[in-house]
Amino acid sequence: MKKITIKEIAANCGVSIATISRAINNSGYVKPEIRDKILHYIDDIGWRNNNLSGRLPVPSGEGRSVWLVVSNEALLSPEFDRPLVTRVLARCEAAGYAPVLMPGRINEVLKLAERERPHALVVFHANPVYREIVREFLKRGIRTITVGEELDYPGVMIHPDHRSAARLAAGLLVKAGHRRIAFFGGMGMEAQPRGMENVPTRRLRAMLEGIGEAVPGFDLRRDAVSDCFGELDALKTLLMRGEHTGWICSNYRQCCQFYYVAEQLRLRIPRDRSVVTFTVDEPEWLLPGRVCRLAADNDRRAEQVVRQLDAPPVQESREELSDCILRQGDSIRRIKPRK
Repeated sequence: MKKITIKEIAANCGVSIATISRAINNSGYVKPEIRDKILHYIDDIGWRNNNLSGRLPVPSGEGRSVWLVVSNEALLSPEFDRPLVTRVLARCEAAGYAPVLMPGRINEVLKLAERERPHALVVFHANPVYREIVREFLKRGIRTITVGEELDYPGVMIHPDHRSAARLAAGLLVKAGHRRIAFFGGMGMEAQPRGMENVPTRRLRAMLEGIGEAVPGFDLRRDAVSDCFGELDALKTLLMRGEHTGWICSNYRQCCQFYYVAEQLRLRIPRDRSVVTFTVDEPEWLLPGRVCRLAADNDRRAEQVVRQLDAPPVQESREELSDCILRQGDSIRRIKPRK
């Protein structure tokens, strides 16, 4: 396979080689939209800079280097929140730190950190497999903050409060006049879960509990449906019944599936069904203004990360919940009351 050079990357992105170098090494100012374009392109072509130490910046002050560690697994995840990484980079710089983005294998970062001794590591994506590596960071006196979903995890953990998010989404539908509200999510092969123990992930369980707190009479067996790994017959059946006028989709992928089935049934959104979904960094053009989208407040989450950089050291596992302040787009006005 032909080796891809920085010169070719610069030509394909329409920028100079110097701009590519600054974006990759985080060694100077690059407009956020240009930096995102470059990093997205590099991810798409699978390019990797093997010289990790070459990415390290000269700290603005002794002991002020902060590494933002993005694992290969995180980069492949559809739930990976790229805008949050950008916000954390900007907040670290504003606070006087020298942040550097470290995509790649987390065990390689550990070896490099033993020699370079950064002030802190911010690890995006909490995988149970990484627990021992994070413990090694902590044993070496390297402050480690993890942004992810795990509860039992060493160091400081920051993650979204999915229960509060779903409660807010359901509350918006209730306020708009909906009385029968349904949930559509990726819950495995079982079309409708018989109980909370059959819901496969903590994230989905938290969302269902939040909906139940906001919607009187919400019944998991009657009002929640799975995508059945792409087999959408159960969703189609529930939509055809017409009992639920308000719907909550667990993420943007499920929302696209929902919209596809609704189009097949000639249902118009939001006139025939009102939909709320949760989004990270998805294109506006796909469902323009037709569904209500709620996104985590990344500015607040980035502030939490920076606050932890100089907080008292934490060696034992603890939970640090985000405040879960959600942004409401203009499409929220499109939720129509039902009689």
